[in-house]
Amino acid sequence: MSFFLQLLVAMPLWVKRSVLLSVDILFLVLALWTSFSLRLGEWYWPPEELESRIIGVVMVAPVIAIPIFVRFGLYRAIIRYLGMRAAWSVIQAVALYAVLWGLFAMLSGVPGIPRSVVLINAMVALLLVGGGRAMMRWMLSQVHAEQQDSGRMVQTRTVIYGAGEAGRQLAIGLGHSRRYRLCGFVDDDKELHGRDLMGVPILSSEQLKPFIERRGVTDLLLAIPSITRQQRNRVLEGLRPLPLRIRTLPGLDALAKGEAQLSDLHELEVDDLLEREAAEPDEELLQQQVSGKTVLVTGAGGSIGSELCRQILKRRPKVLLLLDNSEYALYQIEQRLVNQLHALVNEEERQGISLVPRVVALTGAVQDEERMIAVLQAWKVDVI
Repeated sequence: MSFFLQLLVAMPLWVKRSVLLSVDILFLVLALWTSFSLRLGEWYWPPEELESRIIGVVMVAPVIAIPIFVRFGLYRAIIRYLGMRAAWSVIQAVALYAVLWGLFAMLSGVPGIPRSVVLINAMVALLLVGGGRAMMRWMLSQVHAEQQDSGRMVQTRTVIYGAGEAGRQLAIGLGHSRRYRLCGFVDDDKELHGRDLMGVPILSSEQLKPFIERRGVTDLLLAIPSITRQQRNRVLEGLRPLPLRIRTLPGLDALAKGEAQLSDLHELEVDDLLEREAAEPDEELLQQQVSGKTVLVTGAGGSIGSELCRQILKRRPKVLLLLDNSEYALYQIEQRLVNQLHALVNEEERQGISLVPRVVALTGAVQDEERMIAVLQAWKVDVI
């Protein structure tokens, strides 16, 4: 079965849809025969004088149902990622089909069709069509997990700290990623302890250490955007003794809006460990220092220099000079700033702003006095 499913996954899209369509046709016919049999209390076959007419009514079912299923998008959804919205579409499509088939059966004038068969057919068809998709979703998920465990991809075993809305959003993102395997949640709410969320357990902080040793967990993702900095520091202090790599995401709103992705998960930074809120920069002072001026950044290719360049470019200097003695580092920061500059130009076009900063890369070292004098005189630098 696993081999068959792997073969099906590798097939073209039109083949997969054809297989699903064929299975639905079989299920619809089977659902009607089952409905007649349940209603009459025995396996049903129509009497000889009504055989052709009742079989005709039964075979009309796929003709009615398939266009409805297509209209409700039942063949567009990716089976492995079916969710509540897709399940609701299945319920609506099957209900509409059952009503229309019931009307057709009653208006056809074919005797021997109990009215209760219509309701039974709706329930059996929903069980087969919807349940079949749910079973296929589970089986494909198992195949996907086997492929990941086969050694073709090493997954990072992860727990999420926070079983609230942010944690659930992050878990959904992890479910679509091949890089991470979610092993559990950690939460301080005692009412949640011992329960499962999205198929994995919710643990207390005390249960975390033996759990990560038993399951081989290496990463912990913080999903607690609503707590205060003091509460966050207490959580981090409790996690300090554990052999875990702790990461965080920009926040639930950014994740939900698509502004943050799983690739934005980053290690804890100095700001995350401050016991106070981070001091906000004086924007008015920064604007006075760099806006419309020629600014020189030395060591522009380094970590500090490159961040300075990004921040300065946001304040729209007249000219931003990048100085570094490493040509490769200089090339890298220049390319990043060019991309940032394109975004600024688009914004300025919308706002009607005419000042477009100029970015110039210069090789050299601050220890080279003649080079520095030449740069300062040639560019008439305002700020270093």
